[in-house]
Amino acid sequence: MGISQDYNEEKPFKQLLAEFQALRREVFIRNDVSRETLSAFEVLQGKLLRKLEQRRSDSKEEIIRAENKKNNLIKRLVLLEKMKDSYAQDEIIKELEEYSRIRRHRDAQLARITKEIADINLTKNEFHDQMEGKQKKKVTTQSEVVLIKH
Repeated sequence: MGISQDYNEEKPFKQLLAEFQALRREVFIRNDVSRETLSAFEVLQGKLLRKLEQRRSDSKEEIIRAENKKNNLIKRLVLLEKMKDSYAQDEIIKELEEYSRIRRHRDAQLARITKEIADINLTKNEFHDQMEGKQKKKVTTQSEVVLIKH
């Protein structure tokens, strides 16, 4: 089979995901899947979901910390406006822009994590539908290339 049977938590996420996808293809496409393979699939699925949930939790915590920092910066900015300190105001505005960048990054990260969780939780029928959609898209793209060449 070529897939590592020891799915320890220390492996990089991408490696675990690749092994999971290979196992999923075997489990969902073949009809005669062994109990060992099915068990390994379920164990690996659980480990991936735990890693993703931890990532989601870390991102949410980072968003909360950044939000608190933003609120403190806004309070300082209001005080500095009253004191007419434009240099300090500019510095705080730069920090607020950095907050916005971090927030966009974390929101995008949360969206990716949600998508990965949904992908890992695909049922057998949803997996087959997704595979058929990719094949149809590939055929359409290939036929478009043929049409362009003629």
